[in-house]
Amino acid sequence: MTVTAQTPLNRIFADALVKKFVKLNIETAGQVLAHFPFRYQHKGELRAMATLEVGADVTVYGKVISALSRKARSGRAILNVQVTDGTSTIGLTFFGRHVRALSGHQRRLKEGATGFFSGKVSVYRNQLQLTYPSYVLDDDEQLAAFDQETPIPIYHTTAKLKNEQIIEAVKMILGTIDPASYPDLIPPGSHTPFVRFEAIKKLHLPATDSDVEAATEQMRYEEAMLTQTALLQMRAKSRAGKAPKCARHRGGLREKLEQSLPFTLTEGQRNALKQIDKDMGQGVAMSRLVQGDVGSGKTIVALLAMVTAVENSYQAALLAPTEILAEQHYASLRSTLGTLAEDELVGPAGGGVPVFLLTGNMKTARKREVLARLASSEPAIVVGTHALLSEGVQLPYLGLAVVDEQHRFGVEQRDKIRASALTSPHMLVTTATPIPRTLAMTVFGDLDVTTIKELPKGRKPVQTFVVPKQNSVWMERLWQRSREEINKGGRVFVVCPSIESDDEIASVTQTIADLGQNPSLKDIPAASLHGKMSGPKKDAVMESFTAGKVGLLVSTTVIEVGVDVPDATMMVILDADRFGLSQLHQLRGRVGRGNKAAVCMAVTGAQPQSLAGQRLEAFASTTDGFKLSEYDLSLRSSGNVLGAAQSGATSSLKFLDVIKDTDVIEEARSNAKVLIESDPTLAKYPNLAAAIKAQLENMAFLEKN
Repeated sequence: MTVTAQTPLNRIFADALVKKFVKLNIETAGQVLAHFPFRYQHKGELRAMATLEVGADVTVYGKVISALSRKARSGRAILNVQVTDGTSTIGLTFFGRHVRALSGHQRRLKEGATGFFSGKVSVYRNQLQLTYPSYVLDDDEQLAAFDQETPIPIYHTTAKLKNEQIIEAVKMILGTIDPASYPDLIPPGSHTPFVRFEAIKKLHLPATDSDVEAATEQMRYEEAMLTQTALLQMRAKSRAGKAPKCARHRGGLREKLEQSLPFTLTEGQRNALKQIDKDMGQGVAMSRLVQGDVGSGKTIVALLAMVTAVENSYQAALLAPTEILAEQHYASLRSTLGTLAEDELVGPAGGGVPVFLLTGNMKTARKREVLARLASSEPAIVVGTHALLSEGVQLPYLGLAVVDEQHRFGVEQRDKIRASALTSPHMLVTTATPIPRTLAMTVFGDLDVTTIKELPKGRKPVQTFVVPKQNSVWMERLWQRSREEINKGGRVFVVCPSIESDDEIASVTQTIADLGQNPSLKDIPAASLHGKMSGPKKDAVMESFTAGKVGLLVSTTVIEVGVDVPDATMMVILDADRFGLSQLHQLRGRVGRGNKAAVCMAVTGAQPQSLAGQRLEAFASTTDGFKLSEYDLSLRSSGNVLGAAQSGATSSLKFLDVIKDTDVIEEARSNAKVLIESDPTLAKYPNLAAAIKAQLENMAFLEKN
């Protein structure tokens, strides 16, 4: 049978094995070959085991140093095996009805035996262990084909799908698959010593370490070239149409707004506006990313740019990721505009700025009114959520689209909002998740990048502490400190990972009930906030909290982005190890936004030496979002570059490291630029064009579903 990349696994393997692969979201022959080894091992070579996370399914290579059997009080037999990697040990535990039932394991697992051991990591008496693991020893038949010079591929596995099973499945597929399923994608050169299929084969079944190195380098460059070509192609497409020219008018709305501001713009804000003004004054559509740490003042930059569009008789739209943030932006923009926020028609001569809100929860009559006024081409600012991307929303004179919190939206959504306009609108995207230069070049390669580095004057760094939740004295002091902050006129956020009661992790419902019984918080008005609440209810809670009627707010991460409460001085994050570094940094950014000192408490049950514990220590050690972003990226994948998904598990980058591979990315970008300039539609490279199209379609499918 001829196998292609699209052949379902149930036509190749037995159902039992197919079900095991499905647990890894692998259902076709091509997906098996796309499941590359994450490292390689040589027989007899002991390497330090990576830091193992409790609960993870792992495969480790080690040497047996002892194997002792004993009888438990219940009468069952227990075999304890100690395996070393040369520096540390892990325990293997086997159970049986009687000692003879374990004799086969004891006979094979003699002192000095080496091999692979697979299972779920747990802890017993302060030692990591694998309970009833599977194992393959170096002298077993499965490893007979590997000598000491041949690298053995190590794959990510599950509790039931073992490394040796993946190796055998890969061998079978490579022996039957049509190589035409893997045509070369990129122009040949020094980075492509093999045809593409041969490179994939060498990654799965290498003969030497040099095979692995050469094939990895080729695939790394291919990923860089594919992403850079795709992003530059998008960039060229977005700039191809005619764009509105939006210049500042002497004595106009923009100038009046700047003069009315009660603060002085920072140098970073002024530089950002200078670049934006230059872009918007040309007939080519701007595509610019403004990044700045939490509280750096990106919103006022976006507002000034939107007012520039409006005073040139165009519309401006601000797309926010959540209803709470959209509503807060709407209120904030109207407040900042002050008397300029008048519901009147506007022309270059000046006048008021109509500001509309458009969300999914609006009343039908008001929504119709807003949609009608926008469709009439009335110059205005509209703030909304994904509702702005819905069918039926017409913004014919859209001059500027602002996408707030870029990491919540993909390239496709930016294209959607562009599509509603008669001309190509200018595009300004913002993020408070600082992005290292190489990641910006890779993930946002279709955008020019502006960075606002400094914070407004008067802002004080938020002090951050990691609090072990098992330490009752510290926890009691934490709630006492919360009361002290509220008594001084501050507000306290308490963030939980879930809404409903959960025995394992903190929930909003259980936490607010517990805090109501806490002596330290007696008589303190508290409220809860989460995504399941209605829009009006959420608005009422936030208004009470901002006004000080509520001193303590127990919430989920709905307050993660953009929520602005100047009097908030304390952030308590329960089970903080459940959040990523970017989320933690965003949550911390909700406090210290006024001129008062603020503190953030990250409460956790994670052990300090665990990866989660180390991540929290990194979080507490700095308030520099750029440093945290680089550290975060060193731990996980960089997201689907051409789409909105951010999970490392689904990352389209398997070989390219956007932090370390600067030279590769820059070379690929340079070569991709030459390629796009000479062949914009990639007519000479149909396989590359097809690969880019397939990836974009896959991202669009995932987002629709």
